[in-house]
Amino acid sequence: MKIDEAVAAHRRQGNFIPVDTVFTYTDIGPDESKPTLSYPEAASFVKFLITKYGLDSFRQAYRTLQNTDDAEAIRKNQEAFKKIYGHYPAELEAEWVGSLQAAAR
Repeated sequence: MKIDEAVAAHRRQGNFIPVDTVFTYTDIGPDESKPTLSYPEAASFVKFLITKYGLDSFRQAYRTLQNTDDAEAIRKNQEAFKKIYGHYPAELEAEWVGSLQAAAR
């Protein structure tokens, strides 16, 4: 099963973590991060970003965004993401989810 199909299947079952929540995780793996959901979601969202905006934008985001649980730094990450992609992560969620539904057909 492809990553987008797996995330779409989880979503149909009511198992989905909002992008803004995944965006705040400093580590995906501990039980609190629900790794069976967050890993595939993160991978699928990254795939969506690279497909839609290109690898250069993703590399810029990867270099710029900080791995932190500090509220002010998370706010700065959100602003930096918007500067790079023209949207906040949550604003892209509906489009990403739409692409999942297309992949599941």
